[in-house]
Amino acid sequence: MVMPYRFLLLQRLQDCFNDATDDDQAMIRKLFRQTGLEPLLDMRTHLRVERENHLEVWGGANEN
Repeated sequence: MVMPYRFLLLQRLQDCFNDATDDDQAMIRKLFRQTGLEPLLDMRTHLRVERENHLEVWGGANEN
């Protein structure tokens, strides 16, 4: 039951990373590499998670 929420949080992190400038992405990637979390920046689910009536639900295909 908790997995869609975890995916939603991961998706938000990845969306922010994707929207960052190249310089900011490099700094973020360096920090994540130092902490062993760099793979989180490149993992993708097949479907996006969306919010509907205060619940996390599977949405359309992930285009990232």
